[in-house]
Amino acid sequence: MCECFCPTIFQLIANTPRVQVEDDGPIPMQKKKGPLEMLMEEMEQEESEQQPMTRSGPDGTMTDLSADVVHCGDWLAVLYDQNWWLAKAVTVDAPHQDVKVEFFHPHGPNTRFYPKEVEGGKDMCFIPFDHILVKLVEPSSPGRTSRTREIYNLSAEVMDFIEEKHIHHIGLRPDKAE
Repeated sequence: MCECFCPTIFQLIANTPRVQVEDDGPIPMQKKKGPLEMLMEEMEQEESEQQPMTRSGPDGTMTDLSADVVHCGDWLAVLYDQNWWLAKAVTVDAPHQDVKVEFFHPHGPNTRFYPKEVEGGKDMCFIPFDHILVKLVEPSSPGRTSRTREIYNLSAEVMDFIEEKHIHHIGLRPDKAE
């Protein structure tokens, strides 16, 4: 029989000095949680995770928006088709609680955006106010990066803040996103 397949027996011996430990009596046992207690604890934890975000955004970002705050020409980060988009307000329709926006491509997360022509003109759509994630004003509004082409950029800090608002708005948590 080959020796490489024979088990080797090891014996571990502790070479530590014996230390006398004071006895404080029996250690109290933790109470075993029942199914109802475990469910209640889990529900409380989920509620605390769903609390509104408390992190304030970079200077020039507004998140509490209504019809009197959004105006034509404002830069917005909006939710459309489960993605966030950089958009510019074209028309505010206060009675219907929505705003017509021009989309800038590609959708976020990204730091460079440009307008895109589609069949019949610019890429525009009405967005309800509750799908506006962030309004961007100076110094967070997009800056034009080219004299000859209409290309805009966002700072990485503003883009990260919008992405965080997007994840919170659609109900995903970064550890559960696919």
